[in-house]
This record gives sequence, structure tokens and C-alpha cells, in this order.
Amino acid sequence: MNLMKSAALRPLSLMRTYSTQGRKDPAAVAESIIQKFPGESVAAKASSALITGSVAAWLISNEIYILDGEVFEMACFFGAYAIWYVNGKQGAKEYFNDRKATMTNILTDARKQHLQVVQEKISHISKVNELVDVTTHLYGMAKVE
Repeated sequence: MNLMKSAALRPLSLMRTYSTQGRKDPAAVAESIIQKFPGESVAAKASSALITGSVAAWLISNEIYILDGEVFEMACFFGAYAIWYVNGKQGAKEYFNDRKATMTNILTDARKQHLQVVQEKISHISKVNELVDVTTHLYGMAKVE
């Protein structure tokens, strides 16, 4: 039974060692975490992290800041909002730029169509411009007879 069990697990262990996904370099991960803190040098970044941790410990030890359910709900809410803002900002920007371009195209096309209609009316009225002279002549001819 143990032979069957080890034989059944053998392909999974081999597949795991041949996976294409590699581990991240620990130095790169540490550097990315350090870069998230404010400050220009490593000493400034370390001091800001130390001060933040000290203030948090002091607040909790003096019972000024108590971790309860509402704090975690608030952290989740603002965390979700931050994730949505960071990841959705570019998509929303593209959507609104696309809507703006669509509206601009619609208004430009409408203006061109209106200009074309006005030009057609002007050309039609210019053809009828001689109508007054023709009517005057016809009326004069009708009086003569």
C-alpha cells in the first residue's frame, strides 16, 4: 500500500520540481518593501517605520487605539477602495476618454450635416432668386392682353 501511495505521489512531486514559475529573489522583495516607506535614504525609511511602529504600540498600550471589528471593517473597506482606485483608474480614464471622443464625433458629424443642409437651402434659394423678375414680367404680359 505504501508503494502505491508513493508511486501515486511521484508524478506530482516531479511536476513540482519542473515548474516554470521560479522563486522571487529575496533581496528584490526586501528592496520593494523598503521602497514603500517614505524617505530618501535607507536610514530615513527605517526611522519612519520605527516611528510608526512605536506610535502604534504606544496607542495600543495606553488603550487609546483598540483593535476591534470596526477597525478591521474600515481597513477592508478602504483597502478595497484603494485597490479599486489603483487598478481601475486607468480603465475608467480610458472609458471616459472614449465617451468624450464618441460625443465629439457625434457633434462634429451633426455640425457637418447641418452645414450641408444649410448650403443646400442656400443653393435652392439662389435658384429661386430670379423668381421676382420672372413674376413681374409675367404679370406685365398678362396686363397687356
